[in-house]
Amino acid sequence: MFRAAERLSDMEANMSDTEKNRALVRRYVDAMNKRDTNALNALVSDGLINHAALPEVQGRSGLKVIAEKLGKAFPDGKFVVEDVIAENDRVMCRMTFTGTNSGDLDFSRLPLKATGRRVQFEHVHVFRIEGDAIVEHWGFRDDFAMMRQLGIAPGGAAS
Repeated sequence: MFRAAERLSDMEANMSDTEKNRALVRRYVDAMNKRDTNALNALVSDGLINHAALPEVQGRSGLKVIAEKLGKAFPDGKFVVEDVIAENDRVMCRMTFTGTNSGDLDFSRLPLKATGRRVQFEHVHVFRIEGDAIVEHWGFRDDFAMMRQLGIAPGGAAS
């Protein structure tokens, strides 16, 4: 039995490659929101190159680590896709992330204790797709806005 994230729907079978890539990225965002690492594994290549992550968190295993850390730090966190632009093998999404920092944020270089504060900040992600898998990812986040909202950067909420 196939799971929805692991196969193309009947509707997608009649789409152009660009439309299929757009749909694949939407399934990826949905899997990230659900912290569904099995679905994520089906959507990315084992050799995923993540330009937004440290060298030690690459590939499927690295994405699993990122999704688990995000889920721990922001259990109610959600990405909302604001814009999608797709052409050939590339899909770009502008997203808003909203969540409550109720768990520790285990950044490798800068671990942060939970603040209990709610954040909302923008992301831009670019995905390169080969076949039915995401093979490359670039991510640009407004980390300064997040840190201000968490109260750990100048101009943020009072501690």
